[in-house]
Amino acid sequence: MRNKTRLLNILNILLIILTILAALKMLFFGLGLDEEYQVVMAYRNARGDRLFLDMWEPHQSSAFLCSLLMKPYLKLLGTTGVVLYLRVWGTFFHLFISLYLYMVLKAFVRKEYARLLAFIYFNTIPKLIILPEFGIMQVWFYTLLSLFLIRYYTDGRKVRYLVLAALAFALNVLSYPSCVILFPFLLLSLFRFSGREKWRDMGIFTLVCTLCGAGYLGILFTYTDPKELVNTLSHILSGDITHSLSLREKLLSWLRDILRLSVLWAGCRLFALVFSIHKKPDAAKTYCLTLMAACGIVLFYWGVLKVGYPPMHIHLATAAAAGLIARAKARKIQKEAASKAENIPLFLHATTGAILSLLAVAYLTDLNLMESIPHAMPAAIYGTVLLILTLEQKETRKPSGWLLVMLTAWAFTAVFGKGYTLRGGAGNEHVLQSGGIFREGPAAGIISNYIAAYIYNSDWEDWQTYLQDGDSVLIMVDQLSSLGTIQYLFKDVEISHFSIVNPTAYDERLPEYWTLYPEKFPNVIIVDCWYGELMTDPGNWMMRYIEDEFGYTQVNDGKYIRIYRK
Repeated sequence: MRNKTRLLNILNILLIILTILAALKMLFFGLGLDEEYQVVMAYRNARGDRLFLDMWEPHQSSAFLCSLLMKPYLKLLGTTGVVLYLRVWGTFFHLFISLYLYMVLKAFVRKEYARLLAFIYFNTIPKLIILPEFGIMQVWFYTLLSLFLIRYYTDGRKVRYLVLAALAFALNVLSYPSCVILFPFLLLSLFRFSGREKWRDMGIFTLVCTLCGAGYLGILFTYTDPKELVNTLSHILSGDITHSLSLREKLLSWLRDILRLSVLWAGCRLFALVFSIHKKPDAAKTYCLTLMAACGIVLFYWGVLKVGYPPMHIHLATAAAAGLIARAKARKIQKEAASKAENIPLFLHATTGAILSLLAVAYLTDLNLMESIPHAMPAAIYGTVLLILTLEQKETRKPSGWLLVMLTAWAFTAVFGKGYTLRGGAGNEHVLQSGGIFREGPAAGIISNYIAAYIYNSDWEDWQTYLQDGDSVLIMVDQLSSLGTIQYLFKDVEISHFSIVNPTAYDERLPEYWTLYPEKFPNVIIVDCWYGELMTDPGNWMMRYIEDEFGYTQVNDGKYIRIYRK
């Protein structure tokens, strides 16, 4: 017994140390397109560009948090190091929510389980982006929403928790507008659990959400009007080329991913059954072995195949499935431990809501279903709580060994993914490929692969040579090139494109945008060009516009960019 206790203590200490190291890695390693997109979008808003008027980005409603955090930093320090600054804030938010998750869950499951689930939550990062980006913000606010509702129904029905849940839902919708589909589901949950107070609770929740929506529209209508807002929304929808799949194509993609997930899950389940074939079947052992096998698959993808973080998250799907399957046995647990069983429906609804959130995200995102699974991370957490409530009997004095082993294995898997892997792409799959550092500018202090860092630093130097504060600049990016929109923060310049999402459209909509907002007309256009060799199609619309209509008077070649100046 003492040896087991000592081993658990050692593992806990090791988990804490590795978690700290993984958090530091998230602060200092890698810079991806979506992170760059969120930073530049928030920067536009922080320096005065108006939401749904000057800005036509499809995710701009999520810019509020980064924009608020940026404003004091920009006034004090400018843009240098702003990415690292936002990552520190994101880490703080994620830690706070993880601790709050622990505080809530320990009232329903043993502290050992709640602690490990909090570690798992803290070490699971959607898209491996820790600054307040729309993906992780959606997870944060859904987690808070569900935890506030759980507290409301289990802690004396204090109205403040219901109000906080409604506020969290409003922020969830701002982070990912398609999550508005959760509203009827949440009303159904209130109807289900509030009993005699159901109409009052539904009314309070609806009123708070309505006031939040009206307040947001009121802010927008201080500088625009309904007709202009509708026109801008039309421009946003027509100008977004990042989500070009039809509903049919998305459904086919989802079906392929669901089939792949099903095959992998069946393999994990078969492994668990074969492993315990010589012994009496044990539900806890079978579920735990299934999830541990899923963790093994994930580690194989991350550590051996080295495909980067996003492509494989079967362990999260397996955890959610385990809880939902275990729910079918809830009648048995109701007889043995009614005090625990009465909480099962709450966590079932929380799990279901997280799955609906995944569908909302998957509909709008350009990621496939497998890569989107971390957006339903709360489903994995709550599904595991369902599993524990089903398996743990009231009279059990000690935690289940199998559950502890499974949660520990899952926690270390999450730490490995967070601490070792990167977003993916050529030469960007894991931290050992990192050999350069961004020396100046918004990403100063960030470690990346050698060539990415070299190009970034070279472009920074060229900006200091050829561009001036006050220039109106258009950067032509196409996702595949080395040129990124983060360069808009290299100088105090006006951003001349209607949308800084990468990739974005370069066509007749640009002159239309400049007609609407003449102050946005560029006097500088930057294209991808390596040592004098143009890296974009000279026959595309943008290059034809530069040659035929822009009227440039000066051309300068940096190492990796070409600057046309009017």
